[in-house]
Amino acid sequence: LTDKREDKRSDESGTSGSSGGASYLTAATSPRDFADNISAEEYRFYYYGLTKSIHSTPRLIARSGIDRFSIDFETVGGWNMPKEAMKKRMSIVKPGSHLITSIYDSRIRVRIREVIKEIDWECVDIARVGRHACYDDNKVFVLITCPKDAKVDHSTGMRLVQQCQDILNESGLEDVGVEIKEGTYVPLAGEDGIREHLFEPVPLIGTSIGIAYRDGAKVSCSSGTIGLYLTIGDNSTPYGLTCRHVIFPPSRPPPGGPKSGFTHNEGSFRVDAPSFVDCQEEIEDIETRLKYEEEEYACEGGLKEQQERGSEYLSEATKGLINCHIKNTNEYQDRLKTMREFDTDMGFVYAASADDLSRSEGIRDWAIIKLDPRRLDGCDDSQKIFNKAVQGTVPTSEINNPIVCPVPDSEEGGQCHPCMRVVKCGRTTGWTISEVSGIKSDCQRTKGSISTEIFIPDARASAPFSTVGDSGSMIFDFQGRVVGMIHGGNAIEGSTEKIATYATPIEDLLKDIEKELGAAVAIA
Repeated sequence: LTDKREDKRSDESGTSGSSGGASYLTAATSPRDFADNISAEEYRFYYYGLTKSIHSTPRLIARSGIDRFSIDFETVGGWNMPKEAMKKRMSIVKPGSHLITSIYDSRIRVRIREVIKEIDWECVDIARVGRHACYDDNKVFVLITCPKDAKVDHSTGMRLVQQCQDILNESGLEDVGVEIKEGTYVPLAGEDGIREHLFEPVPLIGTSIGIAYRDGAKVSCSSGTIGLYLTIGDNSTPYGLTCRHVIFPPSRPPPGGPKSGFTHNEGSFRVDAPSFVDCQEEIEDIETRLKYEEEEYACEGGLKEQQERGSEYLSEATKGLINCHIKNTNEYQDRLKTMREFDTDMGFVYAASADDLSRSEGIRDWAIIKLDPRRLDGCDDSQKIFNKAVQGTVPTSEINNPIVCPVPDSEEGGQCHPCMRVVKCGRTTGWTISEVSGIKSDCQRTKGSISTEIFIPDARASAPFSTVGDSGSMIFDFQGRVVGMIHGGNAIEGSTEKIATYATPIEDLLKDIEKELGAAVAIA
């Protein structure tokens, strides 16, 4: 099978077809044996619905089961578009809702890793996937993600799928499937994003930070999110916390090399808040608004010409428009003056983790920022969640065994299973909501270095939980406690539209920072 994402047939509208009124067709494989090749439709549309764009939909490599694949289309306006009912949904496996939540870590995780070590996989997630509107009715799958350049062919994929399925069957998990799909781990630092609260003297948590640096002949930028403020040792001065890869992208490694870390640095590696790119975009946006306001006022027969005739000839409505123009113009000019004079220098990188694994087998991806004294005034007001101070941290043990009010599986009752609902505020996507899985995911950013991370699937019915530019964002439970820090996601290569988010538990993160700095660390 070939990847036809660049072909017109891979447009977001679906596949090309004859124009005219709505018609219907079904693209399906024949009933298949376990080792049969997958069809072109199955390869391309098997995960339809996990992303908003067909272009960003993951491609299937191999799967267990002998059920045939089918998808119904309707032709509208010359395009064959999959029906709404064909969309799949991905959700968490709630703690206690399935046997796999109690035995995966102790009996299965390591064995799955051993089976798939021959291929260059990047993520292993445990999730429910299917077309049922009630997420808890969908089947549980072990989802293995491989980058396209790993070139895992169908026969190799099916062999590994069968071996993984055998492991599950031996543990009494015959109802759990195994699938291998194309995709990659995506660090969530970037250049696009929202620009709210950018020019506050004290950078608010959840807003923009970043760097600008010379990359050869051009100036490159990296942007992320300021996640928290911390205190170190007996010093009450707050330090900012974000992801290491926001400050040190691949083309700008630390002085000790791409995977090195350091502590107690003084003065080097300046950090901006807001980031350079966000600052420039906001200035350009206000300049455009001001220009439009002035052009509209000065156009022939417009407000300026009417005003010059004399106020005695103006209607009350026209006077109101002129006053509104003057008000808007003054506001835009004042904002431009403030932004152009604003010193974006937030401080410098005081410490950064090495690019490796922590003692708890999580990704080490943090950086501590020592704030410029000029940015510290009123710092207490920046550390707020739900209009109140951050309420502490969630123990790692509670993430997999949440002590929250259980949510019924259906409106008519049924067995209840607790799950941890979370929110986050990030530079790009702002406030979003989702649920934390009862089973952590495996991530392999470099061959042989495997970490276990909090797994948060996107809620397709709402905005994506996170995207590029949200690295460093903190996840909070509904009590305002910190759950973890976002660092990456799962998406197909070349796309920023993800199907899942990965995060490091805050308890593990703070312990790792304390170990490196040799001092106690607490939320400021």
